[in-house]
Amino acid sequence: MPKNIQDSTRERKIDILKGILIVLVVIGHYNVGLVHDIIFLFHMPLFFVVTGLLYKDNTVLNWSYIKKCVKRYIIPYVAYMILLFPLINRRLSVKQTLRLLWGGRAVTGVWWYMTCLFASLIIFTLIRMICKNKKSALLVILAGGIVAVIESHIISKIPFLQNPGIPWNIDVALLAVVYIAIGFYFKKFILCLMRDENKKYDNMALFFVVIFIAFAYLNYKDDTIWYFDMKPVCYNSLVMSILIPIIIGVIICRIIFWFDKIQSVRKLVYVFEFLGQMTVPIMYIHVPVNQWKNRFGYGLITYIVLGIGLPFIFTKIMNRNETIRALFSLPARSIKQNNINENTK
Repeated sequence: MPKNIQDSTRERKIDILKGILIVLVVIGHYNVGLVHDIIFLFHMPLFFVVTGLLYKDNTVLNWSYIKKCVKRYIIPYVAYMILLFPLINRRLSVKQTLRLLWGGRAVTGVWWYMTCLFASLIIFTLIRMICKNKKSALLVILAGGIVAVIESHIISKIPFLQNPGIPWNIDVALLAVVYIAIGFYFKKFILCLMRDENKKYDNMALFFVVIFIAFAYLNYKDDTIWYFDMKPVCYNSLVMSILIPIIIGVIICRIIFWFDKIQSVRKLVYVFEFLGQMTVPIMYIHVPVNQWKNRFGYGLITYIVLGIGLPFIFTKIMNRNETIRALFSLPARSIKQNNINENTK
């Protein structure tokens, strides 16, 4: 994801947030269960919120912007697909290849995200161009969210919507745009949560902790609480789909604020900051690691180490060339450089 906010402190906090979220993505994909369900309540919505945080106010929908989005999201999507699918499935048939091109729910794993993000940014930019003010834009965006929830209620009755689904999960973009709008229109508030030493934000976070615990307790049933998953269109309440990521997002933002102030955990913060710069390679390269865990039977810790370590090694080896960096959406900076930059402030 691009870094469009010029203040370096703000960039750091957003990278830390992304680093935490991508680690949760890896953990959430390890196994289906309560931990998986809790992580899925917020991790992908918050990634879209981050996109809104980084979205430039002067963005216009033109050919130049579309080409920029293709380079940033679609080209890495194709590049990782070519790189990784021979490791996952060595015998690709014509049918399987067509499913890969179709994308979205037709392909197992995280492949839906980049294409959905691409569509979401195009839709969000188009809405902002058509609607002359913030209020009308928000009304259109909320209407799209309602349509997304309606689809969630009818998808079980329409096999095509389940699989292969709409190409590139473009239908899920209707809900993703809601999260992008939250990040964009509430940018100042979100950044204050991560930057300002104000007790009212701490009190808000503590209140939200209580609210979420109460919600989890009241809704706990059959080893889960409230199931939410964007890819298969599992979101049957727009209000809950918005409130839960906001509640957990506020909590995480305040955790980031305090962790960045505590010297004893500063090194861990640096690690999350760097991981936040390599979310794309982690997102894709942990997929074959996830596939291999059933074959080799390794546990959670080994899975996390491989799921993060292999993308790290790949990044360190491949990010020296500008063309390859662009192809695989790799960061140019190293964690050592981040430490030096921070210490010289």
